[in-house]
Amino acid sequence: MKRVAQTLLAAGLIGTAGFATAANLTAQGQAAHQGESITTALVPNGPSPDMFANMCAMCHGVEGKGDGMAAAAFDPKPTNFADTEYQASKTDDELVQAISEGTGSMPAFGQQLSAEEIQSLVAYIRELGQ
Repeated sequence: MKRVAQTLLAAGLIGTAGFATAANLTAQGQAAHQGESITTALVPNGPSPDMFANMCAMCHGVEGKGDGMAAAAFDPKPTNFADTEYQASKTDDELVQAISEGTGSMPAFGQQLSAEEIQSLVAYIRELGQ
C-alpha cells in the first residue's frame, strides 16, 4: 500500500509541475505573440536549470540533493545528484535511461520530453555533482 501511496503522490506532484510548466509555456507563447522578448529558451542547447526546477526539483530538491518537498514521502529517498560517488557510478546513458523510462518510484518522462531536453537535464545533473 505504501508503494501505491508513493506512486499517487508522485503522479499528483508531477501533474502539478506539468500544469505549472504548461502555464509558463503558454505565458511565453503569449509574450512572443505580443512581440515581447523571451529570455528562457524552451529547449536549451546546454544544461537546463529551469527544466530541472520544473520537472525534478519537487523530489530531488533545488540543488539536486534529494531533499525536495516531496522527498519525505519516498522510501528510498530521491537520488542526491550532488553526491560525487553517485555521479561517478552512473554513465550519461544510464541517466538518460532513468529519465526516459523511470526508475524505482520515479516515473518515466520519455513521452513528455524530447531527446534534446533529456540530454540537457543530464548535463545539468552532471553540473550538480561538481
